[in-house]
Amino acid sequence: AKGKDPNCFVVPYAEFHIGKAFFQGFGVAHSEDKAEHWWLLAANGDGHDPVVEAQTALAFYYSRKSSFVYDLKKAWYWHNQAAQRGSLESLGAVGAMSLFGVGTTKNINQAIDYLRQASERGNIYAMGLLVYAYYNRKLYTKATDLAKR
Repeated sequence: AKGKDPNCFVVPYAEFHIGKAFFQGFGVAHSEDKAEHWWLLAANGDGHDPVVEAQTALAFYYSRKSSFVYDLKKAWYWHNQAAQRGSLESLGAVGAMSLFGVGTTKNINQAIDYLRQASERGNIYAMGLLVYAYYNRKLYTKATDLAKR
């Protein structure tokens, strides 16, 4: 079975990179539909651990306003999945989305939690948004201390 093979992690990473090649048109004709297809295979974890990079790629894919697949609820879903699996980019993104109510219900406490986690791991974007969130909640000392870092 797929899950028992010690090398089974190779297949989903190959699926992710095939999707990336289609998205970038690198070595193949550019096709966003095919990119999405391959990323979904890698991200869903059917018989393997999901590929976090594919989850993050899907989240950004669905976040593009100029795209016919623009869907912020799907973007939130995939960023949240990737954040739970350790994606620093997606952790900052779910913090930002929660802070402003983009693709999800606005939740300042949840946003601060996500942004704090991402900031502690070095995400500068999240750190800036966390300063903003602290300032808006009138937590001026926290905002100033974080901004000085």
